Amino acid sequence: MKTICCLLVSALIFSAPIVGMKSACASDMGYKERQSVQTCALPKKEDLRLDSVNDFAGGQVYKYTQIYDGMEVYGNDITVVRTFDGDEHVYGDRIAIPSLKQNISLEQAIDKVDGEVDSAVAKVYALDREPTLAYELSTDKQKIFISADTGEILRTVPVAYNVQKTMVDAFDNEVTLDIEYNSLTGIYRFEDNIRNIHAVNAKNGQDLTKATDYTNRTGVFEPIAVSAFNSMVKAYDYYVDANNIGVSRRGIGGNDDDIPSNYEQNGEVPVFIIMHYGTNFENAACTFMREDNTALMLVGDGNEDGMIYQPGKALDVLAHEYQHAITNVTADFEYDGDSGALNEAFSDIFGALVEGYEPSDERFWTIGEDTATPRYGNIRSMIGGTRGQRYSVKDKFVCPYPWHRAGHNENCDNNGVHFNSTIITHVQYELCQSRPEFFTREKIGTLWYTTLLSLSSNATFEDFATHFLQAAIDLDFPEDITEEIKNTLIDDDLMESGKVFTVTFVDYDGSVLGSATVKDGDPIDRSQFPAPPERQATERYDYEFAGWDEPDVITSDITLQARYNEILHTFEVCLVNMSGKIIEYRTYGYGEAIDTSAFAVPEPPGNNFVFDDWYTDMEFTTKAQGIVVTHDIVVYARWIDENKSSGCGAITLFDTGGFMGGGLIVAVAATALLTLGHSKSRRKDRRRA
Repeated sequence: MKTICCLLVSALIFSAPIVGMKSACASDMGYKERQSVQTCALPKKEDLRLDSVNDFAGGQVYKYTQIYDGMEVYGNDITVVRTFDGDEHVYGDRIAIPSLKQNISLEQAIDKVDGEVDSAVAKVYALDREPTLAYELSTDKQKIFISADTGEILRTVPVAYNVQKTMVDAFDNEVTLDIEYNSLTGIYRFEDNIRNIHAVNAKNGQDLTKATDYTNRTGVFEPIAVSAFNSMVKAYDYYVDANNIGVSRRGIGGNDDDIPSNYEQNGEVPVFIIMHYGTNFENAACTFMREDNTALMLVGDGNEDGMIYQPGKALDVLAHEYQHAITNVTADFEYDGDSGALNEAFSDIFGALVEGYEPSDERFWTIGEDTATPRYGNIRSMIGGTRGQRYSVKDKFVCPYPWHRAGHNENCDNNGVHFNSTIITHVQYELCQSRPEFFTREKIGTLWYTTLLSLSSNATFEDFATHFLQAAIDLDFPEDITEEIKNTLIDDDLMESGKVFTVTFVDYDGSVLGSATVKDGDPIDRSQFPAPPERQATERYDYEFAGWDEPDVITSDITLQARYNEILHTFEVCLVNMSGKIIEYRTYGYGEAIDTSAFAVPEPPGNNFVFDDWYTDMEFTTKAQGIVVTHDIVVYARWIDENKSSGCGAITLFDTGGFMGGGLIVAVAATALLTLGHSKSRRKDRRRA
């Protein structure tokens, strides 16, 4: 908080109303003399403050504010109109001020405000004609009136807000723009708080930390900046109109047609127009700062002796740059080769659409005709075929190439992004020539925007052709129009066949996982495959995705089903003899039955022992033969001493007392189980690997 004014509360001697009062001090004075007696309209009172005097055709208007004990009475302005004929009309009167209460401290009032309070002053709040003591607290965004009696927020008034100002652009045309006005400071700032567009002045430098805001007290700014700012507004508004692209959308990154009156609610990506960038910078450029979600539009002054002069004048150039930011938050093309040329092509098309000429007008197909020097006439033709620009894939520019403007780009224009772009825009030119009645500006915008949304960041020209045709089909264009599009793409060598097929990807249960559009005779582009699906394991199997049942090339509409490898759950059967020795481990798949006939008979513990069988318990009650394996199992060999009677006591080994007792056989079983556990863990690790 910077300023805190003292609060004084005292009694007031009330004055009589002044409505209808007339003054005799201006009876026969001339115009200049009348100006010198501007306080004659009211008796000079300590409780009135003269705020302004304004001339009008018939006289002057005086505005006063009532003052009470040094405090402004907010909401009680008094206006006096005095004509040159000597008539005076007084609007408003002094109001009676009751005893004022202060139960809330200034510090308590400040605590109710979000953000830093820049200033605070005590006022008599009388907007509703019931005067009360209040604090007026100012932040950088608003003024807040809080009752000193109850702590209630009485009113909130925005400080900075959009107002309409009329200025002159670089073509001497009057332009009305929404710009910010700060009612607290009286300062206009060249920014639009609804669209989140801001203009700054780089002053022919490249260090943006030294760029300054456009601000003044008139709300009128330099013509070249007005043109550039107005172009960005038009580009923004183009996307708000649902008729232009078939879907209502705010500017960069937006998706609603209900635009709140405040850009902070609007969620719009900030656009900063950097005017006078660099020295003799013959260009305009867009830098999208992804980490800050901000678009910087760099606008140079150009060179009168070069190719480009004052690019800020050209609506299609600035709209072209705006579209680069739109592209960054949609397809996000890599800026090289085919994908970079697609980036430029989309910017050229939408730059022309925002500019507003109809496709039948040759100016629709030229970019920068308003900013190119007489030597060139325009910066680029979307038709191609001029100054090295292409309209045939066969002539595609690939670095290195013998022709390019010296110093244009150290890596040959990123493999021809500006020159090869006309191969793509030429397609639309041909369509507009063959079917002008169908391809209106609205149809072009809808078709290109729909195509843009479906392309990947490293899309090729062939990808564009496939998606362009598919977009027309998805938009329910008439069959003869889609046939025209297909034939044009084939004629321009962007498609090898007129047939395009749909590949549908389904999971093992038939659920659709995605689809792809593929040209006849082509394999499926790997980028069009859906993410590898996962199949839930069952009690018996784990499943490992193994690919799709795909042919080498696509020659018809086809459905591809996901394939999985079944990985049978396996378990170990541990064979233990009567001496507690682990004989071996055998591996079984889930659900397999134990066949003990395959087990080798272990060595007997002594003479006269006859092998009985294999059992799954140490009490020898359950034989292992035929047991279905669903987990790790220990099986035990049983021998019978022929010299003793049958039964538990018939196991001579347990009667010897020296070599192995009951406790030891339990320990052996535990060891076998523990070993099985480790073995199982190792097997699981192997499956995961």
